[in-house]
Amino acid sequence: MTGPSGSVVIASDGSIAAFVPARRALSWQLTNASGTPVVRERFWVTFQPGEVRVCASCHGVNTKDQLNRPPPVTEPKALEELLNYWKNR
Repeated sequence: MTGPSGSVVIASDGSIAAFVPARRALSWQLTNASGTPVVRERFWVTFQPGEVRVCASCHGVNTKDQLNRPPPVTEPKALEELLNYWKNR
């Protein structure tokens, strides 16, 4: 893994998955290959112990994404890869 501490890889389907600390304010940003931020989220979220959140698409709504496509119906690839890593470590 390259990138700043706390970085995660974007999966081939565009999804991400990560274990994050519970009960701590968290925000994120998308960086380019050189580590320069290109998208910075402007809000903070807090996760509870054991909580799992899945987003169908970035900034999508419940029925369509930003490109007016329906949300994916498959499990996010990054979540599958993270859970397999966790089980096999």
